[in-house]
Amino acid sequence: MRARILISLPLLLLPLNLGCGGDDSPTAPTDDTPVVAFDPATLTPELVAVGEAIMSIAGNDSGAAWALGSNGLVLRWNGATWEPVVMPMGAPPLPRYRAVWVDGDGAAYFLGDRSFAIHDGKTWTFQEFPSINRPVAMWGRAGDDIYAVENSRIFHYDGKSWEAETLPDGGVQMTGLAGFGDIVVAVGSDGRVLQKTVGERWVSLDIDTTIDLVAIHKPDRASNYVIGKDGYFARFSSLGSPDPKTLPGPNDAAPLRITGSDPKRMYVVGDFVNRFNGDDFRQVGTDTNPLGVKAIWESPDGALYIGSVPNWGLMEFDGVDWQADPRSLPGQVKGMWSDGEGGVFATAGTSIVHFLDGELVQRADLGVTLQSVWGSSPTSVWASSNTGELFHYDGQQWTEIARPGSGVIGSIWGRSATEIYAVGHAEATLRFDGAAWSPMARPTDDFFSSIAGREDLVIAWGRDSILRLVDGEWATEPPPGGLLLGLLQMGDEVVAYSPLQFFIAGPAGWEALPVPGVLFNRSFFSYVGNALDDMFATGFGGTEYFDGTSARPLPMLSVREMTARIVTGEHGVWLGGRNIVRYVEP
Repeated sequence: MRARILISLPLLLLPLNLGCGGDDSPTAPTDDTPVVAFDPATLTPELVAVGEAIMSIAGNDSGAAWALGSNGLVLRWNGATWEPVVMPMGAPPLPRYRAVWVDGDGAAYFLGDRSFAIHDGKTWTFQEFPSINRPVAMWGRAGDDIYAVENSRIFHYDGKSWEAETLPDGGVQMTGLAGFGDIVVAVGSDGRVLQKTVGERWVSLDIDTTIDLVAIHKPDRASNYVIGKDGYFARFSSLGSPDPKTLPGPNDAAPLRITGSDPKRMYVVGDFVNRFNGDDFRQVGTDTNPLGVKAIWESPDGALYIGSVPNWGLMEFDGVDWQADPRSLPGQVKGMWSDGEGGVFATAGTSIVHFLDGELVQRADLGVTLQSVWGSSPTSVWASSNTGELFHYDGQQWTEIARPGSGVIGSIWGRSATEIYAVGHAEATLRFDGAAWSPMARPTDDFFSSIAGREDLVIAWGRDSILRLVDGEWATEPPPGGLLLGLLQMGDEVVAYSPLQFFIAGPAGWEALPVPGVLFNRSFFSYVGNALDDMFATGFGGTEYFDGTSARPLPMLSVREMTARIVTGEHGVWLGGRNIVRYVEP
């Protein structure tokens, strides 16, 4: 047996204000703690952990800045901290915004998959972007004069609608866009450079290269700096002859972005962060492992922030090296459990995080990708991995526990500390009696990913069959209604659900109930509640509360959840997907 000890987190190094401002595996069982009565209209979302990579950051000279996450998260810089943005009630389901631009007044403009949004500093407006392709860059002079590139096209926004621009020559993949004053320049594959001056048409510039260009930075009206594959770096002019000049490139074979405040203070990011002083590059930070930087922003006072993969959330440069947000999640949440006393445990990647009264108090890296989590008390919690390990938390530390057999444990549930069941692969079907785990036989080799129960029944669910505990032994039965999407504890009931029906388990069978019309075909992945007329549902469209008659959306952060987990307790409603969001009453 080997022990793995919980690591107490230091104070938050990155100024991320956590207050308000996917996988296809079957859904894991949700929390079996009764739902506390909440009024959805009063609930406010708080971002308590970040599991998204930041893919784009933009700001203006006054310090207004916004950052976009890989799964829909939007953060706003308030001059001191990065605040998660709360979307207005009734906002459309959020896309993954790909590009952001901030004008001189601080208004922000967002482009995503067929979507365009504007935040004027107080309110949101939403419009459609007329392309099914992914926008990659955006730049503007004002809110009624914005350009965007996607695929082989360039679009212009006049304050009312987007229209495709007429371009010279044949189309190639466009990758970057920048401007200064009356000139805007776009770059793409095969060394293509296009330039447009106010009142004129787009023209091609020959910069004497066929290298695929990745991005462009334009610090003044005359100068343009471009980066390309294999560390290519060059400068050319927008005035008269392009007069291209290849410069010594950064020590980075995969540059992605270039930005900066002037020609003698520019940054090129990719595997690493490199600063250009007008003559040569110097790496920022001492890390020798590729950071996979996707975005960078320097505040007016010189603070540097990057978004990178596989580091989640924002990283800040402390003058020596890059510091990750200690509250970042190293992967998507796979399991969540509430102890009913203000504590919530969640598995994400190789880590298990423990929150108490809304604050992250401990985090353990167990070295393997974790799956489910369930406990009988705050001082007796079990977690499983996707490689077969089983761990126990005693209120102080996590320890790997020897178990019979092998195979992955998909889910854990128990009636008490001395009667706990585990299911997954056939050889991972186990029972704990308070002293040791022992194997249990079962009549099918299916993988079972969910288990739930009450005093008179225990049910496990797999994609093709149901297990029911009968006189201490597992018996198989067909899923009620055929295809099921999940199994959950709902107050004292065990409920399975399909796209069309809910099924309530009884001692000898199932009672079928139709999915209410307001929930039908809504792409909900996870439910939690006291009853079918008192529950929360979450999925692609956000999180909603259903009272038996109507479904009311909860105010949401700019987070598009996938196979989210949801639990409730005395200290709010918790939603775990790419991020962990807690809904609380003011």
